[in-house]
Amino acid sequence: MFVGLSLAPSTASATVAEELSIEELTSEAILVVRARVAAQYVVPDRGPRGQIYTRTELTVLDYLKGDGLRALTVQQLGGQYGDLEMRVTGNAALRPGDEVVVFLDHDPQMGLSYVIGLAQGLFRVNRTAHTARVDRDVSGISFYAVGAMPYALPTLVLDLETLETRVRFESGHVAGQRRWEVRP
Repeated sequence: MFVGLSLAPSTASATVAEELSIEELTSEAILVVRARVAAQYVVPDRGPRGQIYTRTELTVLDYLKGDGLRALTVQQLGGQYGDLEMRVTGNAALRPGDEVVVFLDHDPQMGLSYVIGLAQGLFRVNRTAHTARVDRDVSGISFYAVGAMPYALPTLVLDLETLETRVRFESGHVAGQRRWEVRP
């Protein structure tokens, strides 16, 4: 996977990535959760090459794959620290207050999770209709296939129940099964 990184404003940019199906996202993810985005902050210490990282706290509502704590911390490259801003075009946009379904890699030793496939790994839940629906914004990503020209994906909108069923089927996770890890 190639990642486009921008340290300065630009008029147009895109990250080039391989397209991942829901099944591929599920297979690559350690955890898939439906969660509420609780808070977000920039890490005060920059990375070894000056990178800026943003951490987002998720309140887990349901585990669709895997199990764990009721709260997870997601770390992403990019953010604004003082006058410095680092952006990754096509990164998953986690916004406080949103209900999301997110496909995650997880490092238990660091206590951090990472979104799989950039914005492909984040579905926003919309409960304004009669049936809860999910969609994702992959507008900052150009997709490729070997031997083909880069292309854009059409907007993917699904019923929340359909997405949950596909993830659970692919991962072998039983609906409603929750095994929360409780820490004092």
